[in-house]
Amino acid sequence: MEFDWIPLVRVGDIWFGSAIVDCVDTLNLVQETEGHDPDLPWSNYRISGTNSLAYVEEGRIVEVACYDECRYDGKNLIGMTINEAIALIGVASVKEPESVEVMDEIQELYELDSVEAMFWAKDGRIVTVQCGPRITE
Repeated sequence: MEFDWIPLVRVGDIWFGSAIVDCVDTLNLVQETEGHDPDLPWSNYRISGTNSLAYVEEGRIVEVACYDECRYDGKNLIGMTINEAIALIGVASVKEPESVEVMDEIQELYELDSVEAMFWAKDGRIVTVQCGPRITE
């Protein structure tokens, strides 16, 4: 599967808001149960053949976390600097990054509210793109 990101809409063939039951077989998603707390309101599905995950709440895909590939306008955001990615996407403003410990290392978390995405960076380069649909309250 190609991991082309259309902000607020989809990543590849994974459409935000899709019912997970309609996607498991066609997209070859595998639910991760090891280490998952059943009291949490979401579940994780591994996208077969990748390190990427789809997050599901109330039976619907609410986010995708891309670790290997996330293409925007034909370019992979993974490995780019935050400034390169922001310029490519055309985001006007980004909150100051937050330092977060992830698996015994510090990463910088950048929130891009206008496109409902979070970019996780290590050593100045994006290592994860986490994205979803417009959040309405």
